[in-house]
Amino acid sequence: MRIFFAGLGTMGAPMAKNLLKAGYSLTVYNRSAKALRWFQDQGIRVVETPAKGAEDADAIITMLADDDAVSQVLGDEETGCIRSVKAGALVIDSSTISPSLSRSLSTRFMVKGVVMLDAPVTGSAPQAQDGTLTFIVGGKEDAYHQAEPLFRAMGRRAVYIGPSGSGSTVKLANNIMGAINMMAVAEGLSIVQKSGLDAEKFFDVIAGGGANNGMVISKREKVLNRRYTPDFTARLMLKDLRLASHLAWNLDIPLPGLALISNLYQIACHTGASESDMSALLETYEKLSGTTQTPEG
Repeated sequence: MRIFFAGLGTMGAPMAKNLLKAGYSLTVYNRSAKALRWFQDQGIRVVETPAKGAEDADAIITMLADDDAVSQVLGDEETGCIRSVKAGALVIDSSTISPSLSRSLSTRFMVKGVVMLDAPVTGSAPQAQDGTLTFIVGGKEDAYHQAEPLFRAMGRRAVYIGPSGSGSTVKLANNIMGAINMMAVAEGLSIVQKSGLDAEKFFDVIAGGGANNGMVISKREKVLNRRYTPDFTARLMLKDLRLASHLAWNLDIPLPGLALISNLYQIACHTGASESDMSALLETYEKLSGTTQTPEG
């Protein structure tokens, strides 16, 4: 199977490398040349436009930043994959984008005799590197089964959700919860810090009870050490929360927690944490409460 992979960022590069480890033939594209160097050094074919990469691909996989990037790489009539994709190919978009765009692109590819799956992931850079991502898949179920070997090469699990757009919808719901969980950690830790108590012992306590969540586990070391090297940036979390807000508006459902956490991440991004890990939300709370803490160790 010949695979064209577009988007070699923090998530995409390790996903593409795991496909190589699994023995797949790969062609790659990325807008930034820097990300291509490792692949060029390995003799992997690099193309200048997505249209060129799609010409002979049996499967196209994308992991891109936002709606605009996905629209350009997949849907641009001049340089995008849709210009040259062959009938019978499979498109898998693992980007976090609006469900409406997933459905629109799926319809356009269907006219070309091509099936598209929206398959965003749970997990961030460490899971992409370890091949333990979970894929959240929307689209035709038979195409999902066709894609299962690819999902297994890049991740630990794939869950079929339903029709086109379903994967994108569930991913946004997931990210709302992740962001609110991070807010819960920051709020509890703010009380501990302001009281002059031990943050590490606080994490030990909540790890064993009902307040535990994925952010307690995955962000513990970043928070304790105040080293916010990004696995998933605050800027991208804000982008996803804005997509979720738009979806909630269209569904006519009130989500006050989403409104609050969106504003908090907007503050975080405007006060210097844009390119830091999303766990740097804690710094926003420290600024609001007048609390600072020396990194552990």
